[in-house]
Formats: sequence, structure tokens, C-alpha cells
Amino acid sequence: MIKRLYIIVIFISCVTISALAEIIEVDGLRYEILGNRTVQVAERNKVSGHIEIPEKVEYEGTQYIVSAIGEMAFYCCQSLQSIIIPESVKFIGAEAFQGCVGLSSVTIPNSVSSIGEGAFDTCYSLTSFTIPNSINTISSWSFSNCNSLTSVTIPNSIKKIGRNAFYGCSDLTSLIIPNSVTSIGEGAFKDCGLTTMTLPSSVTSIENYVFSECSRLTSVTIPNSVTSIGEGAFEGCGLTSVNLPSSVTSIGKGAFSLCLWLTSLTIPNSVTRIGDEAFSSCFNLTSVTIPNSVTSIGEAAFSENYNLTSIYYSAKDPIVTDKSIFSESIYDRFGTLYVPAEAVDKCKQIEPWKNFSKIEAYDFTGIDEVTDDFDSATPYKVHDLNGVMVGNSIENLARGIYIVRQGNTVKKITVK
Repeated sequence: MIKRLYIIVIFISCVTISALAEIIEVDGLRYEILGNRTVQVAERNKVSGHIEIPEKVEYEGTQYIVSAIGEMAFYCCQSLQSIIIPESVKFIGAEAFQGCVGLSSVTIPNSVSSIGEGAFDTCYSLTSFTIPNSINTISSWSFSNCNSLTSVTIPNSIKKIGRNAFYGCSDLTSLIIPNSVTSIGEGAFKDCGLTTMTLPSSVTSIENYVFSECSRLTSVTIPNSVTSIGEGAFEGCGLTSVNLPSSVTSIGKGAFSLCLWLTSLTIPNSVTRIGDEAFSSCFNLTSVTIPNSVTSIGEAAFSENYNLTSIYYSAKDPIVTDKSIFSESIYDRFGTLYVPAEAVDKCKQIEPWKNFSKIEAYDFTGIDEVTDDFDSATPYKVHDLNGVMVGNSIENLARGIYIVRQGNTVKKITVK
């Protein structure tokens, strides 16, 4: 059955009428004629079940190539279960499948070069997705709220992952990001189910809220290419430890706030700025190492850390800053501030350091008292004194005593 419809759009403010968009209906699908004997699937189709879009449709004796799926083409088709897209299609428009809560299977050919924003937003039943290697950008909101999505294949053609692209994908526990990716947008993996993440060395910055609220994220590998960590980047994550590379120069506001399982932290010598509330409300944080490279510490940077008892601050000439950086932490009752010998008297006179109950001289010369002949070139695992594994490197460890296991050999090291 073939139907012909016309859509007239009137812009009252300009008192003009748009060109007629000719809509035809063939076999239950609506198409918009684009010219040059091509059509795109028009918006607001009402379909259900399993759909295969044809490469060509015929209207009044003329064949048209189906070259695109238009914006909102299948918007809120809640009973749509699967769809096969033909090789003739080059583009998928914004929100094309948004709200298709029953859609569980999508076949996209390599002919498709662009998928619009929010194309698969709120597709609750979608469990896996293979992005064709003809795509170079994962658009903003593309797969947001796809809370059954467990597997996504990202090809080496992808250079950019857009804002909130995988926001709310609570069942997405693992993902491999290729080295072709140079940009990951704000909130791209916010509230995902990721448990581990390795960022590629092609990424130079971690944008705002990228992994915010990923409560199951316990491990992240940050490459030496990263120079900045944005606002709220790891807020509310399940990280137990963080190894910040020596390339990082700034840590944004709330970057690691509410990381409830973080127990110790060493900030590398490259960092010059720590933002407001950067490590606030990390309730299990007991030890922090602040290097002398830091010239700015924001308000409440380490506030509400109720178990924070040891601060190692290597500056011989400590900076003066607002006392709120440690507000509501217990440092003022039980905490000890460790500083170079020449900084002890200075710290007793200036904010916020003078508020510590104990200020002691400390030698910041490096790793000391390595038992036996510890060979860092041989693979090993590092555990704390409770037997909990804290990593596989002695780089950036917080001050303390650790157990190193190399094969059947167990050694103790002290990090100063």
C-alpha cells in the first residue's frame, strides 16, 4: 500500500512557508523524498516486532534508494524488537531509536558514517552493540540509559566519545577504549557499571564527571599522557587506590570526592593545583602525601575525611591557605603532619598546618629499608600490612610499610 502525505511548516516570525516535504508510506513505513531518487525514513513511524528496512522503495513507478534514517524515525516505538539497516544507509539521525524500550537487536552496516545524538537513548533492552568502523565519533547521549547494555565494541576508527554517551549504562561492566580515541566528553561514562578502566595513551585530559557515580569502579589506569583531571571526574567511584601519573598538573573540583573506599593517596610532584573539595568525604582515607610542587589547594579539598590521621607534606616553605581544606576531618585531634625539619616551626604558625595536634620532622628522601635485594624489574605484587593488594608497582605509594611478593619470595619495604 502506498500513501502520499505532505507536511507544511510555517515560521510565523518570518511569515514564510518552508518547501513542501513529500512523505510517502510504503509497506507500513513512512519515507521523506530527498531528491536524486533518494529517501530517508521519516520521523514518527509506529512499528513493532522485527523490521528490515529495504535498500530501495518504489513509488509511482520510480525506485528510490533509502539513504538515511531520519531524526526521530522510530522514536518511542516501544514494541520494536529488532531492526536490520541496509547497506544503502549512510546516516542515522538524532533520536532515531530513542525510547525504543523493547529494542534488543540492531544491525548497522559499515556504510553508515554518522549516528546522531541520542540515537539509542533509553533503549532498555539493548544488550550489545557493535559500532561500525566507518564511524569516527560516538555522539553525545548515543547510548545513555541503556541499562541492559553489557557489551560495546568500539573500533579503531573512533576518535571522539561524546558527552554523556554511555550515561546510566548500569550493566556495562567493562569496555576497551582504543588508542585512536583522543577525546572523551563530559559525563561520558557517568553512573555506569564499569569495574575497571584503562584509558588509552592518546587521551590528554579527563573531562568533568566522566566516571562520576561509577560506584563499582575499583581500578583505573591513567596514562602518562594525561595532564589534567576535571571536576567531579571520579566523584562517588569505588576506587580503593589511585596512581596518578607524573604528567598530571591539576586536579579539579571534587575530582575524587565521595570515593568511600580510598585509603591512601600520593599526589605526584607534577601537580601544582588541587581544586575545591577534590578529595572531600573520602571516609576511609587515612594517609595523604602532598608534594612541594603544589602552589594552590582549594577550599575543603580534604574535608570530612574522618579517618585522615597522617599528612605528609614535603614543602620546605609551606603555602598559606584556608584552614577549611581539612574541615571536619579529625586531623586536629589525632592527626600528625609530617614535614621537612626546616618547615616544622613555620607550620606551627600558619594556616591550616598549625591546627594539627602533632607536627613532626620527616625525611623525604625516597624509598628506604628495602629488605634483601629487591628487584623492581621482576613482576611483583604489593600488599599492605593487612594483606590487601594495593597494586603491582612501588611508584606513587603512600608512606608506610608494605609487603612485596615476587613468586614465592616475600619481602618487606618501607616507603618514606
